Amino acid sequence: MRLELLYFFFYSMTVYILETNGWPQQGKHELRWNHSYTGINKPSNPIDKEVLEEFYHSTAGPAWLNNAHWLSGDPCESKWYGVGCNPSGDVVELDLSNNLLAGELPDRLSNMKNLEVLILRHNAISGTISPLLFTMKALRVIDLSYNKLSGSFPPQIELPFLTNLSLSNNQLEGYLPNHWNCLNLEVISISSNMLQGVLPNGLSTLSSLKYFDVSENFFIGPFPKEYSSLTSLETMWLFTNRFNNSIIPESWNKLVKMKNFQADSLAGNLPELIGVNWSDLEVLIVVDGHLTGDIPESFCHLKKLKYLHLFRNSLSGPLPKCFCDLPTSSLVSINLSYNQITGTVPDCFDNFRDLRYFYMENNNLTGTLPRSLSACKHLYTIDVSNNYLVGSIPSLYANLKDTLNWFELDNNRLNEIEDGLEDFIVTLSTKFCSLYGNPWSCPLPNYFSGKEYCTARCSSCNTLEQHSSCEKCLTSTSNCGWCADGRNCLEGYTNGPYYPYHCDQSEWVFGNKTNC
Repeated sequence: MRLELLYFFFYSMTVYILETNGWPQQGKHELRWNHSYTGINKPSNPIDKEVLEEFYHSTAGPAWLNNAHWLSGDPCESKWYGVGCNPSGDVVELDLSNNLLAGELPDRLSNMKNLEVLILRHNAISGTISPLLFTMKALRVIDLSYNKLSGSFPPQIELPFLTNLSLSNNQLEGYLPNHWNCLNLEVISISSNMLQGVLPNGLSTLSSLKYFDVSENFFIGPFPKEYSSLTSLETMWLFTNRFNNSIIPESWNKLVKMKNFQADSLAGNLPELIGVNWSDLEVLIVVDGHLTGDIPESFCHLKKLKYLHLFRNSLSGPLPKCFCDLPTSSLVSINLSYNQITGTVPDCFDNFRDLRYFYMENNNLTGTLPRSLSACKHLYTIDVSNNYLVGSIPSLYANLKDTLNWFELDNNRLNEIEDGLEDFIVTLSTKFCSLYGNPWSCPLPNYFSGKEYCTARCSSCNTLEQHSSCEKCLTSTSNCGWCADGRNCLEGYTNGPYYPYHCDQSEWVFGNKTNC
């Protein structure tokens, strides 16, 4: 249960970060359609009028948020709200999004032979999605997302003019069709349904596809190698399915226009193609899986990267030597938490002008806190808890007082709070700050006295006189020991210090001055 809560927390934070910095929430591809036919006042096609009247009654028209002019006069002449007509009087657009529609769509909707745009998103339309919908050959846009539609797809879809198919956040079941005669299709958004099975190879014929979101369903792996033919693809969201331990096919190196790739539960090493071939990536989120090995040097080729989220995997080794070559002017968020990354954090953040989120907790990092983080004038979060960092909180972090809202350093080996941080610490204590589980040297600065700011505490072992001296540590009191790995005097017993001061037994000296 705890793992599920942690994943939910990080997933929620990822969504929050993306939403607040200009990227759409998952499954939320919102079409902005420019209505082409305005000012038309020729009488409408009689069949279209009959269908619209039935549509009005079957979707609770009197209770709509806006039903201006409906059932009054002619749909085209009287300009019924949400209805667009062409010069011949055919109804070609029906856009009633966010309008409190309820009930079911009538089957006769398919009799509107010239309908090109059907946008009914964000309503409460229920019932089974009619297979007749997929026989309306003139359709260019179908957006029924955020409703309560059930049912399944027909065995094949032949809509030659269709550019946008958005059915996300419904209750659709079954399998995706393998036959698609939709050469102009640019958007498939079917997230948050109950679809299942493998992703069909037949989708590989959609050479115009740019946006592909199948997240939050029950699809299984492996990923089709044939999708290498989707050379127009820019956005691919695969997360929260059952692609357990799937790997990114090497053939996907042909998807050179990829800008936004999001998946989870992947396995294997991070492929070199991400940096070499997907060099236009702006968002890379591959989380909660079984990725192993180092982060490859090729990642430093991602010169447009804004979001790098690889949390909750098994990545190891140090950060790439070229870490400082990442796109310092565009990078907004780094989340590499819950891995096994080792080594130090490079002190090269001076030019990361837009960095807002820095998550590196629960790794095996050593060394000191990078002082250059103080130059990130928009930084909102620093979380490097549960590592092996040593040294001090730099006084330069006082520069982050007005922007930083989340500061987690707990469970490291930090031992000093530099002068000049009083306002910084006091301000953060009203937001979120956690410093516990570090061997802070006593006495703490006066502004900690009698208060619980940032939950920083020191122990009787960590006085200024004995904190950094093995001999003074071991002769002062019976419950103190010396940890050479981190050079701290710590409370503990013969077998090691109290949790969480990570100190290897071979580095621990207790009650034996001669071992100093």
